[in-house]
Amino acid sequence: MNSNNNNNNNISNLYYSQNNLDNTYTQVSEEILRRTNKDISRNSNYRISFDKMAKLVYDKLPENDRNLNRCNTVLIDKCVAFFHNKIFQKQSSAGQPPRPQASNSTANSTLGF
Repeated sequence: MNSNNNNNNNISNLYYSQNNLDNTYTQVSEEILRRTNKDISRNSNYRISFDKMAKLVYDKLPENDRNLNRCNTVLIDKCVAFFHNKIFQKQSSAGQPPRPQASNSTANSTLGF
């Protein structure tokens, strides 16, 4: 049991490391830019939301499913779908021609696991 706690602490430390979160946010930003032509990489509001979502993802993943790759993959998928739909909604309400909505059904109730 002690080694399991150590493993969870190691995963947590790696996942929440500044380097990991920066790299993951870069991946999300690049995908959003590709999908919407909007650069969110320097927008602090998106980064704040990303950091909150990182905690939600980690907390909601079952303990036996928490490895660095799985955590990052889920975080990227959830953030890309959420941000894409937010941008789509803003563009639609602003009268701009909307881009297709993200097909990932993640935009339900914030992160809807």
